[in-house]
Amino acid sequence: MISSMFNKLAIQNIKNNKNTFGPFAICAVTMISLFYMLLNIRYQVKDAVFFGATSMDMILGFGCWVCGIFSVIVILYTNNFLIKKRSKELGLYSMLGMDKKHIGKVLLWEMANTGLASIILGLIIGVTFSKLTFMALERLLKLDTSIEFAITPKPIVITLVLFTAVFVLIIISNYIRVLRMKPLELMRSTRLGEKEPKANWLLAIVGIICLGIGYYIAITTENPVKAISLFFVAVVFVIAGTYALFVSSFVAILKLLKKNKNYFYKKNNFITVSGLIYRMKQNAVGLANICILSTAVLVILFSTSSLLVGTEESINTNYPSDVSANWTIQEGEVGKVDSQKIVKAAGKNAPKYNVELTNIDYYYYSFVLGCFENSSIVPVDAADFANMSMYYVISAEDYERRTGKKVELKEDEFLWYTNRDRQFKNNQLEIGGIKLKMVGTVSKNDIINDGAMIVNEVGNIVVKDYDTLVKIVRSYNTTNANKPTMMLDYSFSYDIKGDKKDKMAYEESISKGIEGLPDYISPDCKDILRQDFFNMYGSLFFIGIFIGIMFLVTTVMIIYYKQISEGCDDREKFLILRKVGMSDKETKTTIRSQILTVFFVPIIVAVIHVAAAFPAIRRIMKIFGIANLQLLLICFGATVLIYLVVYALIYSITAKSYYKCLM
Repeated sequence: MISSMFNKLAIQNIKNNKNTFGPFAICAVTMISLFYMLLNIRYQVKDAVFFGATSMDMILGFGCWVCGIFSVIVILYTNNFLIKKRSKELGLYSMLGMDKKHIGKVLLWEMANTGLASIILGLIIGVTFSKLTFMALERLLKLDTSIEFAITPKPIVITLVLFTAVFVLIIISNYIRVLRMKPLELMRSTRLGEKEPKANWLLAIVGIICLGIGYYIAITTENPVKAISLFFVAVVFVIAGTYALFVSSFVAILKLLKKNKNYFYKKNNFITVSGLIYRMKQNAVGLANICILSTAVLVILFSTSSLLVGTEESINTNYPSDVSANWTIQEGEVGKVDSQKIVKAAGKNAPKYNVELTNIDYYYYSFVLGCFENSSIVPVDAADFANMSMYYVISAEDYERRTGKKVELKEDEFLWYTNRDRQFKNNQLEIGGIKLKMVGTVSKNDIINDGAMIVNEVGNIVVKDYDTLVKIVRSYNTTNANKPTMMLDYSFSYDIKGDKKDKMAYEESISKGIEGLPDYISPDCKDILRQDFFNMYGSLFFIGIFIGIMFLVTTVMIIYYKQISEGCDDREKFLILRKVGMSDKETKTTIRSQILTVFFVPIIVAVIHVAAAFPAIRRIMKIFGIANLQLLLICFGATVLIYLVVYALIYSITAKSYYKCLM
């Protein structure tokens, strides 16, 4: 009977507070449905058999973990806004004689009803739209599979268990919070932060320094591999700097504006600056959260969309030829590779599939991970990204066949190319104890591999013949024992001329091996691998959209609750402005000026953050084979423009709730 009473009171409270419970429920339903859809798609792919399914399953599995964790954080975070907004109401219950345990039971039933409705509705929406979402993913990835979409119980059970646990945690947290808080604190909690903050110049300077360090790391880090690890370091500095910026730096700037008499002592500026200073302590953390979330959305969507749009460029960068095979020559196999036999075997079935082999290329080469010191190439550890460079050595015979350029070299001579300005002492270079004399250079177009995409430097060295190449490899490994070795490798590649379907059929026929290649080597076929690339990059983009939506929903919740909280808090202030003589038009102009300033500062700072991160993201994209600056700029501009439009739409919707509370 008593439980029924509390339940009825809870339901009535939800109806009376629909403006606060409604957005919370929408947030929870969105998180639940998005998580279920992504999890269900993952289970559709998990047991499917098609090329690239393994990598796709791995990425979707990672995305499920990220979305699940973030969903929990968002719902818990949004609940804090909900409780804070209702603190005055709960305090009033206590002041009227209601026991805190009874208040806790009311909150229990409120959250139990809200949670049950959110989970049921979230699963219904998830189940309803999961097939549509899966079809969108298939179209996005250009999948041609026989997967039959089905609603399986496991994703439903996992979703149900996860979010039931979340709402149970919220119920316990809210109950403990009410038991610990005093009635007076409950009544005053919505007014905390009203005291005008002081300008903390030390914190402001620290914030600017943190932002400067983060920006410096992102802009100046040259090595793409090193940029990945340092990018997260830069993120930490930028997050710390952002909080300091909003908590202290903006207050300091507003204080300076207040001291500027020519600017401050104008009616609109006076009200706007005073209002922003007065409320900045209350708004600062929320604005910083909005800025950081907006930055995260922009970075995720910009990087994943760049991967998707640049998939073809990435494929061509990683696989310049239609068919290629590379392997290391074992000591007993030196000099025994029959290139003509491989060429003949590769072309054996070409007429059967109406295709022609072109641009056939094969050569021996060796490469070393090292660095250039005093006209010598010395080894470095593979983890030493700061100093790592790649130097390729090829024989003059293979160089001539590949380029058509005839060269004559002595045993101690070499031709050189590097993408860095290097000076040799007496034109001599030492590799593993062997000294060579530089007698000329080769063109950039003749290099074997543009390893500069992931390392500091790429160098190509052309030596007299195959025997000299083998001699250098053996001498290097003997001289640098217990250090990264220099391997002798073989590369075989060619292009295919013909219809797309015929090319695919031919590639499938040779995908398991070509006579003359080692048994453990299967050739890489570009058209077959293309689907794997689309699966990987498309899945990342797909997950990026899900995570972006989650971040966006969180941003909307923060903005919405901030707007209605400020609207209620500011009502009395602007009533006073009317009473002291300001017209409704002037009052509305002042209100609009404050809202626009507070609302759009975070997104402006977020765009600046992403612009500063652009050089680091560009270098990271090089690892994936995407170096097209124009493509990255277009994706960056499109992402920012779309987000600004969405953000402006959010402003127009949430501003109405502010004005409604104010008037």
